[in-house]
Order: sequence, then structure tokens, then C-alpha cells
Amino acid sequence: MSNYAVLSNFTQSDTEAYEQEISRVMKEVDVAYRLGAKRMRHDVAWRKRSAEEEGGAAGALWTEDSITIARFEAVLPQMARACQRIADYAAQFGIITSVENHLFLVQASDRVQRLIQAVDRPNYKTTLDTGNFVCVDESPVVGVRKNLPYASMVHLKDFHIRQAAHDPGEGWFRSAYGTYLRGSIFGHGDIDVWAILRHMKACGYDGYATIEFEGIEDCEMGTRISLENARRIWSEV
Repeated sequence: MSNYAVLSNFTQSDTEAYEQEISRVMKEVDVAYRLGAKRMRHDVAWRKRSAEEEGGAAGALWTEDSITIARFEAVLPQMARACQRIADYAAQFGIITSVENHLFLVQASDRVQRLIQAVDRPNYKTTLDTGNFVCVDESPVVGVRKNLPYASMVHLKDFHIRQAAHDPGEGWFRSAYGTYLRGSIFGHGDIDVWAILRHMKACGYDGYATIEFEGIEDCEMGTRISLENARRIWSEV
């Protein structure tokens, strides 16, 4: 098992809820240990939008005014404290814990680094998703280059990207600032995955790299082609 991953949130204003969440994630560390996983991703900021916000269908998204740098800095200390406690607990099992660059509030490469530096634990790193930077309108090539030194593992992902002024219709979602996005087969999208894999290879990355496919194509086909493309491109760069 390359990585055990769970949802979690440490932005609560209620102390009891905050402590309960930390305890819950520590129990997930126990699960990771029993499964033999040496890497575990847990989130730090997640919320489910109401049905009213979603127009009838709730989803795990943030509004633009809730992902400002001011909001991030305000909740950073409590996120960092929670991650320190969980990383310290996981250390006894030889488990590396990590934050993924997703869920908007802690998605940009600088914010991921800021959290890792605030946690300041040798076994706290990032699960680096090569595609997710576009969700906050950051260049994936730049984001990967900046955060690869902090990576405990890598998710290989690609996206189709369309400008905010042109609605492509069904099957797309929007980035934090309006760009239309749709998951794609790795190598079929608009991200320069050749440049990303070239940089990974040049830097000597030798950890786990897994396919994360979230396109609208058949999942088995999409995953198979993505894996074949990843192996082929890796051999070419």
C-alpha cells in the first residue's frame, strides 16, 4: 500500500470538535499501521457546502471569500498544531504523514510549504498532486517544481482546461477563480505532463507515483491508458 488517505478538518472554532477530530485521525493512523502503510495523507481544511450554496446538491467546496490568504493565516496555527500532534503520534510507527495540495484553502504550492514549515516535523510532508494546482489557477509545472522536495509521494493527474469566458457545458467544474476544468486521462489533457515527469526524473525522485484518474471516461479504461502513458512518457523524458 503506497499511501493511506483520509478526510479531516482542523479549522473548527469549537475546541471540543477540534480535539475530537485530532483523536479520530490518530485512530486512522492506527488503521494505516495495521494495514502496513508507511505513508498517510490526512487533510487539514475541509467543509461541505450547504445545499443552498450548491443550488440543491451539497459538495466539498469552498467559496472564494473563504480561501483568502487572510483566512489561511488565521487558521494556520491550529492546523499546524493538529498536524504536529498527529505526526508525533505516527512517528512511533515509522509513518510519514502528509497534506495534499487540494480542497482550495491549502492548495497553492506556497501555502502547502508554509504549513509544512509551520509543522516542522521530519515525518510531515506533502502528497504532491501534479494536477491539482490548476484548481487554484497555479501552473502545475511551477507548483511541482516548488514542492517536489517536500513530497512523500506523487499523484499523477491531468486536466482539460478551458477559459472562464467559455462554458463547455456538462461534466466540467470551476477553479477557485473561474477557469473550467475536467479531469482527463493522463497525457490527454492540457497540463504539460512531459515537463513534470522530466523534472521528477531529473531531480531523482524515486518514491511512489500513482495514477489519480477522475475523467468522465470509463474508469478502468482511463486508468489503464493513464498508466501506460505515464510509463511511456517517463521512459521518453
